[in-house]
Amino acid sequence: MDSETQKLLRSSTHMFDHVLELPFKSDAEILVREHSDYFRFIFATEDFGEGVWAQPIEIYPGVTKIVIRHSNVVEMPVDELGLDFWRFRLPASARPELANAVYKNGELIVTVPKEEEVPPFNSGCFRNCTIL
Repeated sequence: MDSETQKLLRSSTHMFDHVLELPFKSDAEILVREHSDYFRFIFATEDFGEGVWAQPIEIYPGVTKIVIRHSNVVEMPVDELGLDFWRFRLPASARPELANAVYKNGELIVTVPKEEEVPPFNSGCFRNCTIL
């Protein structure tokens, strides 16, 4: 990456330290629950089965994206991940390296732990999510 590209990435105001990306279209309706020590994302789907996991990927130094992988799908290389996936920007208190995903009773459930409470975070919803 040349220095001009790096400078542009550092100054991009739309970038966040942590982002969760779910393998659903950006207009999918995801239930988002925030607790004092974690975020939980729930989506009813029949497209998953056993063998689901959360994978944190450092996409730029200090910038981590959490993607959901599952054994039912041939994995795409990181550089080929789509642009129209559902995303949620996570606060600095999120611990992406501890994120986990399970598929249970027809629901994909992703949990992202948080560090001790920091000042309130403004909703990370881009669209079509409900925060409880």
